[in-house]
Amino acid sequence: MGVLEKSSRAIQKNKPLYAFRQVQPISSIIAISGFELLTKFFVVCVIGIICFFLRQDIEIADPLEVIAIVLRVWIIATSVGTLIALAACHVPEVSKLMQIITRPMFFISGIFFSLQDIPQEYWPYLTWNPLLHAVELSRFAAYPAYGDLGVSYLFLDAATIVSLFFALACYHIGWKQAISR
Repeated sequence: MGVLEKSSRAIQKNKPLYAFRQVQPISSIIAISGFELLTKFFVVCVIGIICFFLRQDIEIADPLEVIAIVLRVWIIATSVGTLIALAACHVPEVSKLMQIITRPMFFISGIFFSLQDIPQEYWPYLTWNPLLHAVELSRFAAYPAYGDLGVSYLFLDAATIVSLFFALACYHIGWKQAISR
């Protein structure tokens, strides 16, 4: 959630920089969200080094797929953050609305439970959340014993592409109006 929150505040936070013609809002959004991604990557590397020195074995079945899923979630968070940042330039209360929406999304994302623990008749109410697909697919990539029943790579990829396209389209249409307010 750090990427979403920080990228949603990127335009308002860096408004004085837009006096320079070379600096555009997309630059600050990419810089802030990229820094968040690198920070999380560095923390994971430090934890891995600590586990190595403590002689703890870490076995991930498909680490490249886990990284690919993390990058998809990062793209979704940056895209939604861009949309919220553009909307917040016109209506400042949107950032408060973001907090109200992200809390339930976080709780039904499958962080605290596995989809396999819930009866199948409730799955249609939960599987509309792309974060649930990302969490379940990353569990499956790390430990195949979890299984990937009920989730799909296609839905996660479609959610990533649609959110990125919609964010870039809205940015292209409204970035000049956003910084002029």
